[in-house]
Amino acid sequence: MSASWGTSAAPARDEPLGRPGPWTEESRAVEAAYGASATIHLSFEEFARTLTSPEQESERRREGGVPSREIGRYLRTVVGRAETRRLATAYRKFRAFDRPNVLHWFPTFVRSRSFGREFPEAVQSGPLWPNRDWPTRSRTRPPASARRVPHLVWYASPRSSERLAAQIARGLAGTGRPVRVDLRSGHAWWPPPVQGVTWRLSRALPDAVWLRRFASADLRIVTGSRTLLEALELGGPFLYFNGVLGHGSSVRRHRPEKLDALLACWGAQGASARWRKELAAFGRLQRVAPIVRRVVQDPRWAEGFPRWRGPVGFEPPFDNGGTFLRSVVERFDDGRASTSVVAEARAGELPPATGSSFRRV
Repeated sequence: MSASWGTSAAPARDEPLGRPGPWTEESRAVEAAYGASATIHLSFEEFARTLTSPEQESERRREGGVPSREIGRYLRTVVGRAETRRLATAYRKFRAFDRPNVLHWFPTFVRSRSFGREFPEAVQSGPLWPNRDWPTRSRTRPPASARRVPHLVWYASPRSSERLAAQIARGLAGTGRPVRVDLRSGHAWWPPPVQGVTWRLSRALPDAVWLRRFASADLRIVTGSRTLLEALELGGPFLYFNGVLGHGSSVRRHRPEKLDALLACWGAQGASARWRKELAAFGRLQRVAPIVRRVVQDPRWAEGFPRWRGPVGFEPPFDNGGTFLRSVVERFDDGRASTSVVAEARAGELPPATGSSFRRV
């Protein structure tokens, strides 16, 4: 398994941008030892990044600071449509979709039919869960508003977390309650002081200690995909922030597709629009202070927070990343050629695993 095999492990090409990936030699050695028909290269792609070529082109320009109204107009022009076609060609090439023994795996919350139609070589599944042995379960704890000293944990990985911290501090200051916040960040900054708020920097904590605090918290502020899945696996309320670019009216989210996919999943399952709107606003660095204040003060916020009910658009074994992976391994163990197993996965025809399943959430 490698991350994005087409860029990290594909062989060199005699052309611009054709240099080999950093794991090319290891990938070549494995295939040379066992043979191409007995090797499946599993390409673990970015979580929830199941965007069609027009969506990718739109996202590329949006993150670059182009206003949305201009993007729409541009993509409808002859030049814009040609640019989108070039992007699709490059994406197919640099993802190595032409390799029949590479299984390109895209875990996500909602299956994208349009992405699947455009790139049928891309295999979508439900999330691959952390399945940690959590020390406690948050479901057994009262909401933050019912506890004497609410406990928040924040995985502040994005560089723009410092901007979020100032607004979180304003929200906590307005509660009039003591609050404890465990903060893990690799960046050299410190949240502003707030009366009654105890900030604890957890950068050097052993992982086991951090996980205990993460599991027992009343509210988790998470980022990326790993801590988002951990929050969902534990259950209970959380907020999500993956960073922003720009300032003022040009503020724009960085890589928002993970949160967008989750909110689309919850929307399809009938989850309340209130929580979906507030998670979306928080991720945009909007209304942060009143949202945080409500989380700490209003018990209904935690009590009504949406529960994870499974991904949308998948049938077994594709509904769970763990069971999907086990099915691939079982088919391969039956002696089938790698290209046959990959073709079955691409066609959505893998049978359910017969062995003991990975734990489901």
